[in-house]
Amino acid sequence: MCDEDVIARVADLFGVKYQESKRKKTGRRKSHKKAWVVALKGTRARLLMQQLRPLMGKRRQQQIDKALASYDPTLTRKKLGPKEVRKIRQLLDEKNLTHQEIANRFGVTRSHVSHIKRGTTWSRTS
Repeated sequence: MCDEDVIARVADLFGVKYQESKRKKTGRRKSHKKAWVVALKGTRARLLMQQLRPLMGKRRQQQIDKALASYDPTLTRKKLGPKEVRKIRQLLDEKNLTHQEIANRFGVTRSHVSHIKRGTTWSRTS
């Protein structure tokens, strides 16, 4: 959303922080406005989806159902140390396993493995 004041209120309501969207920074024209994002994750996101589901249309309800079905609370709490991250990078470099296979091996989400590969978490200096 481009209205920072609205996002700030939503973030305050959820008790989380907000930030400028990273996607919009790369390819954004000078004439484009800044975009702001707020994220709710884990159990809090699951509870909000369950509350909002009856208010949504059929397509959104299906998306919520899919998200809720894939939610695994055991994966959201896993903390990786430097040794595990080095091993994940080694497995990624070998390219014989998918991100999902690596994630399953370490008890994290596939997106966590992708973030490690891109350096958005655990930068290469770690």
